[in-house]
Amino acid sequence: KKGYDYYQCKGCETVFVPGGIDQSGMVGGEAEEERNALHNEERASRFINLVGRYGRILDWGCGKGIMVDFLNVNGMACDGYDPFNPEYAKLKKEKYNLISAIEVLEHLFYPFKELDTIYDKLVDNGVLYLESSFTNISKEEGIPLEGFDYINPVLVCK
Repeated sequence: KKGYDYYQCKGCETVFVPGGIDQSGMVGGEAEEERNALHNEERASRFINLVGRYGRILDWGCGKGIMVDFLNVNGMACDGYDPFNPEYAKLKKEKYNLISAIEVLEHLFYPFKELDTIYDKLVDNGVLYLESSFTNISKEEGIPLEGFDYINPVLVCK
């Protein structure tokens, strides 16, 4: 599709591009802003239940920082990290009570390396909060992969 060869594992149905797609300069979330904003209040409530209102939070892969801003405005201490957004590209030295990675894990090139870094940024007994949908949406909705807009290198490589 658009110069990239996509493959699908016959066992788990994961769709991938060998070697990955250059995502430098990509800051995700534009198409998801409204949907994610709807969930931020619910996520904040979960975070409070997990680490209390005064725990330090890091939103890993924060995109444009929508949740970072929401949590800070609502009295929670939250930093963001996203290597593709210059505003959040520098990982602070602090350790965190909770690190969230929402719709991020499936985009990592070296997930074990990044999970090791995340682990090192957690305080003892800290919480890693993951949200990801590892479902085959195109199959569930009857959309052939060739016509599935989510798999679109033009959206990925800006």
